[in-house]
Amino acid sequence: MSSKARSLPGVIGLIFLLVFASTAIAQNITATIVGTVKDSSGGVMPGARVTVINEGTNVELRVEPDAAGDFVAPNLSPGVYTVKTEATGFKQNLTKGVRLLANRTVRLDVVLEPGALAQEIQVQAPAPVVNTESATIGNIMESQMITTLPLNGRTLDRLIRISAGVTSDSASNPRVAGSSYWGGIQFNVDGATYNDSGNGGAAYSYRHGGATLPSVDAVSEFKIDANNQRAEFEGSASVTVVTKSGTNAFHGSAFLFNRNKAYAAKNFFATSAPKPPFNRNEFGFSLGGPIRRQRTFFFGDYEGLRERFPRTNTLSVATAAMRDGDFTGLPVINDPLTGAPFSGNRIPPSRFDPRSVALLKYVPLPNLPGTGTAGTIANYVGNISNISNINRYGVRLDHKLGNNDSLWGSFNYSKGAPYFVAQAFPPAYGSWSDGGYQTENLNLTHTRTFSARTMNEFRFGWFYHSGMRQGMNTDIDPRQLFPGLYGPFPIGGLPNVAIASHVSIGDYGGSERGKAHLCEVKNRHEFHEFHEKDHLTIAPKSQCSVASLLEVAVVTTPTHDFFMRMESNNCLGSGWLRVKASGKPFSEQLESRCFKVAPATLL
Repeated sequence: MSSKARSLPGVIGLIFLLVFASTAIAQNITATIVGTVKDSSGGVMPGARVTVINEGTNVELRVEPDAAGDFVAPNLSPGVYTVKTEATGFKQNLTKGVRLLANRTVRLDVVLEPGALAQEIQVQAPAPVVNTESATIGNIMESQMITTLPLNGRTLDRLIRISAGVTSDSASNPRVAGSSYWGGIQFNVDGATYNDSGNGGAAYSYRHGGATLPSVDAVSEFKIDANNQRAEFEGSASVTVVTKSGTNAFHGSAFLFNRNKAYAAKNFFATSAPKPPFNRNEFGFSLGGPIRRQRTFFFGDYEGLRERFPRTNTLSVATAAMRDGDFTGLPVINDPLTGAPFSGNRIPPSRFDPRSVALLKYVPLPNLPGTGTAGTIANYVGNISNISNINRYGVRLDHKLGNNDSLWGSFNYSKGAPYFVAQAFPPAYGSWSDGGYQTENLNLTHTRTFSARTMNEFRFGWFYHSGMRQGMNTDIDPRQLFPGLYGPFPIGGLPNVAIASHVSIGDYGGSERGKAHLCEVKNRHEFHEFHEKDHLTIAPKSQCSVASLLEVAVVTTPTHDFFMRMESNNCLGSGWLRVKASGKPFSEQLESRCFKVAPATLL
């Protein structure tokens, strides 16, 4: 067989590896101990035996130095370890308190002294001052620091904001050491991605930032790497979260925090009104320990949030007189049919468009004297309650299958529902009935030790994130008012009508976006396989722009014009709107015109 033919399978294999590696989304979260074993005279000792013991679980890993006396203990879970080194004719060396962090390598050189094997030398590992095994620069926070810091909201994104090199306060797209806003940072939990690729950053909740991530009580380590990233990370900066595992001892926590209106001040712009409802409860627990000592361990946690707080809106709405057609004291209104002013500046009710009357029923009457002519400006104030229910769950199991095999897995779940988001509109429309989310993360890792120098790691990861943006009045079909509109849509809402100097009318519509990532990591060469599923459901939206699909609006020019007969077509496509008066084309009254969708008046 020719040399070219023999090399073909290798070329195909290389191409296959490169193609799949380019879509990798899993990251390494294990740690490594490296070192050299020498005797007291400086000679290397290739025949020594090195045992690495997890002080929390007593799980052991045995490795052997090579001919140069160098040893490597890879794939170690973050934690505190004891390193035991033995050799015939030498005292046993025990180095305790070796602290390992995620995706970090610690150097530990051992010197054995002559003596009986029964003799023992104990050494306490010093805290490393300089990382000599990696050029990566970052910030690391461990469990004790995380749980004792006063974090507003108890979400991990608060740790990002107080880290060195962070120049923005974005929960999902922080800029770290000059990283770009979109796609500049990669989040992962237990080695599986936590990014919303459509957002170019972390999966997040609309109002509570990193509530999608595990509870702070469930985090063993939080790390930000900002420079000299490894190739496995997609962005120039990365955030790694490692969840806690159980140990041979039981540990747990419970908490409850409350804030309510009894200790809150009144709104500065609504001091005459009673204190609006405000209540925030955060509660939860965590528990970890052994199922079978030195073999099987568990850790679980739950955190809940129940929050109610208002948004105070000061709006301009049509007065009762205006709704009856009385515009006394306001600029003169001309009849579009005759061109002459209406008598007494009053529009006869017979000239009202029934669609205008139907839509104005959703707009409240003034409850303040107001400012401006006839009290038409800033004449309404009201509170709309924001509602947030968030539940976060996490569970992790670690099991030692045998002397050479270990298996661990974790599952994290967070959901915000109900999740009402108040906007700058009256209570009957315009806000988000559902601005919540759902996030799921599953990780399963198997480690196999074939020999003291050969190990294999297999990791399976699953990630799902969906964000809701759904308006109010979803059961209303705008085609009932404007039959010629594009439809139907799965989610309804009021059509959008912009009224100059007054609050507009309209609903947000709605959408649901989902992201699912599946990754598989095989052996230390990190063969990655990536699958993504993305779906988008759209519905009537309130603004006609490049991204919108539907716009229902009535367009006029002067502030107080009143069109008695109106006809609209779809914004989809050209995005133009035709207006008719009294059944006759508006072009017969003035000039032939199409009105581009823009801020409008409808009274």
